[in-house]
Amino acid sequence: MIGCLYIPHYPTWVFEHRKPRDRPVVVVSGGRVITAGKAARRAGVEPGISAERVHALCPGATITLRDPDLEIAVWEENLHHLNSITPFIENAPAPYVYFRSRDIADIRKLAASLKAQVAFASNRSIALLASMRAAPGNVLAVRPQHQINFLKHFAVEKLEELGFDVDMIEQLMLLGFNSLGDAHRLSLKHLKAQFGDQGAKLFELIHPEDEPAVSIYQPPRVLRETHDFDWPCNEPHELLNILDHLIDRLAAAMNAEKCRRLQIAMRVYRSEKPLFSSRVLVEPVSGRKPLRNAAHTLIHKVLFRGIEIETLAIEAGALRTATPTQTTLFRQRPSLLKAVRAVHKKFPGAIKQAIVEPGVLFSEDEVRFEPFPEDGKQDDFRTRLSV
Repeated sequence: MIGCLYIPHYPTWVFEHRKPRDRPVVVVSGGRVITAGKAARRAGVEPGISAERVHALCPGATITLRDPDLEIAVWEENLHHLNSITPFIENAPAPYVYFRSRDIADIRKLAASLKAQVAFASNRSIALLASMRAAPGNVLAVRPQHQINFLKHFAVEKLEELGFDVDMIEQLMLLGFNSLGDAHRLSLKHLKAQFGDQGAKLFELIHPEDEPAVSIYQPPRVLRETHDFDWPCNEPHELLNILDHLIDRLAAAMNAEKCRRLQIAMRVYRSEKPLFSSRVLVEPVSGRKPLRNAAHTLIHKVLFRGIEIETLAIEAGALRTATPTQTTLFRQRPSLLKAVRAVHKKFPGAIKQAIVEPGVLFSEDEVRFEPFPEDGKQDDFRTRLSV
């Protein structure tokens, strides 16, 4: 059985999961809504509308600027947790990932902790579709003998979540194909003639062929520094001194890179289970001081009286060499925001926004700069540039 872990509305989930909020969360980019939390969607907030419209529909909403770099770092953290359960993971970008595991109990715990939707099926397509039907924090299994019945109860409307054209979905419904079970009767020839590439994509989804096995997970590159004690260490001050030494080595190894994820790992004397403490940082950091502050916070979360440490390691992940700096600039010097807004008003298009492109081959392509829309209003502009 192949598993699929799916987190719908992932950009919103990143902010809700990291810092639970009482108010609805709406994520915007370029002054337009990308995705929204459940409460905001119930109020009528949908992708594409402006920030002003959000305030009208959902006055108490928290509008947050999208952070693709943070999304990548959090997804790496999620895959790291999944990798602690199984080595068989397909390295894929958010919001879903395929894996293979027989440890259902631990998968259930992970799904509950992430509030993710997880499903198991005999192939990737059905596992993905089933994960879209699973309740948040729960695991759903679809046996091979139940696949056709499952497709009969899967509404074609939900295909929009997978990037299918709305026009195709509406045409299918007008023709009476309201479920994937109905569409399952159509041949590749019929679907391709009617809907082109989208029809072929739908046929492949509901008629999966033989698939390759899920391969061994290849984690992204990390920087790691380790120290083995000659004798188990139970003195906190000695442990912190060694940690500072590891941080110095880690900071030197990073060079021009910055990390967004930090992890402390400790092997405990007479214990088979190591201790871990990890954190996705608010901003990419480098240098001894910020690394030390984050690392000391992490290690104090797992230290307790009488613990004896044999090995101490620190790991920097989500490494990036090119990151936008506008957010940091305006946070450190708020007075500049007024000046930048004035320039944008007088010379529309002169101020450009940094767009992060995840998964590119060359690091110099990771960031591109685009001008803000010339008809953007002041409030839209402030929403895009401020946190």
